[in-house]
Amino acid sequence: MKRFLRTDVKNSVLQYFPKQLKVEETNEGESVQAELNINILPCDELLSSNLSGTPVQQCDNSFHANDFGFAIKAACEEKLSDFDKLRFLVDFYTPPETFKWPSATRLDRGKIITCKLRRSELLLHRCFAYSQKLDGVFCQYCALFCSDEVGRSKIQTGLFVSLPFRRYTHWSGDVQQHLSRQYHADCTVRAEAFISAMRNPKKAITTQIDSAVQRQIENNRRMLVPIIESILFLARCGLPLRGHRESSDMKCIPQCSEITSNEGNLRALLHFKASSGDNALANHLKNASRNALYISHDAQSDIISCIGQIILKTIVKEVKEVGYFSVLADETTDIAGQEQLTLVVRYVYDKSIKEQFIRFMKS
Repeated sequence: MKRFLRTDVKNSVLQYFPKQLKVEETNEGESVQAELNINILPCDELLSSNLSGTPVQQCDNSFHANDFGFAIKAACEEKLSDFDKLRFLVDFYTPPETFKWPSATRLDRGKIITCKLRRSELLLHRCFAYSQKLDGVFCQYCALFCSDEVGRSKIQTGLFVSLPFRRYTHWSGDVQQHLSRQYHADCTVRAEAFISAMRNPKKAITTQIDSAVQRQIENNRRMLVPIIESILFLARCGLPLRGHRESSDMKCIPQCSEITSNEGNLRALLHFKASSGDNALANHLKNASRNALYISHDAQSDIISCIGQIILKTIVKEVKEVGYFSVLADETTDIAGQEQLTLVVRYVYDKSIKEQFIRFMKS
């Protein structure tokens, strides 16, 4: 026979057990919620479990010790220590595949569609955790490192942060929208820096800051790749970059038919690439500030100048390798009446004759 806890020990261990809803049947057969009771485990089961905060096996109606809902509750009460925060970040509990995962329904053209949360979809992103205690999905990084209001306009964070996400019928779209938020990127950097600092306390804070800055630089460079490729494409085709009006905000257009010719070839080409599946470029055009899009007139001129310098260095390198070359010069007058001297070099490289334009010079 199992021995139960004495009365004098009861109050000291209540904090380790969740409150459960006692359900009673009414005369009409409907279930109603009664007052809250405490579920007490037998003493031998209590002694066999670990009350130090490490994961324990789920038994009866209790929740796992590493359920992320406990982290949310402790954070709201400002009782979450750094060690517990690290535990919930790196060792949070995810129910097994045999768990009865929650579902949601929606009405689509008169048909009821049921969508179920799947464990495989949850594990695709390391930052999401399902809480059985709160019956919803949270973004760990944003829930622990983000405030309820972000940005200059004090935008409410809401789902995934302070409220559990249960709209499983819109899972894919809402997840991608949350991942594209700037505050999520900031919280991801903070969470990674926190985990690194907790695991390596002796690591200098300057190194962590430099690492975060380096990641931001690499991300900005990745955003420049499709823009530079588009400028190169238009230049090789001999097409102008700019349009009649380019003052409007860059928005991710879902269909190419909505692209207008007034925006210019470069902006139209970027719209086409974003609507054709370049998610990184689409997120950049949608979320980046106007002074960080890298498509302004000055940014275009700087990119073209850099491309010209690289081409010129390549030509000079080839000319130095062959050793022999000739210079072709021709003078012409442009539409403004200005005389220009055209410089071209001619040489043999890799068994082929090349004539490379160098520059225009004022005569």
